[in-house]
Amino acid sequence: MRAESLQALLSALHTSEREAAEEYSLLHKRLVRLFTLNRVSDPQALADEAMDRLAQRIAQEHAAIQSPAAFLSGIARHLLQEEGRRQVRERETAHEWASQTPVHDERNEELLSAIEAGLSRMKPDQRDLLRRYYSATGKEKIEHHRQLAEERGLTLNALRNRLMRARRELDRCMRELLGDVSGKENTHDE
Repeated sequence: MRAESLQALLSALHTSEREAAEEYSLLHKRLVRLFTLNRVSDPQALADEAMDRLAQRIAQEHAAIQSPAAFLSGIARHLLQEEGRRQVRERETAHEWASQTPVHDERNEELLSAIEAGLSRMKPDQRDLLRRYYSATGKEKIEHHRQLAEERGLTLNALRNRLMRARRELDRCMRELLGDVSGKENTHDE
């Protein structure tokens, strides 16, 4: 809080400096108690913020606020609303983050290991095609696929056909390693 804002607040609280300081302390303690009862994360900091806002308002207005305590009560209400919205945003963000965090379980690890093992069994050109084809995402994916086809001297349709054969080979390798990916053992030969 700036010195001139603090001085304006103290002057608005009482004509006597000592009594103004006591009133300031009393108001601050009440705010801390209010914010504590409302379970805010940092009641002390929020009380300081409320006092700062009151001091700034009094300094800006250059007119005496009839009841600084009543005005402070309104500021505290607004801060509680702001704090409530902030806490909701934090909870929603935490929930969204948790829902987007991939779950690593044994089955996923087993599948990833099988994919890597399957890729290592494939011909290098098929392995490279699969990795490069699926490396692009979003808007750049289409252009990436065009460039990949161009590098190999293929049309997009021919590239997709080679990709389909490479995926079929990867699937065959994974079935050998894991059985049927759906969890059933492979009962037929392809």
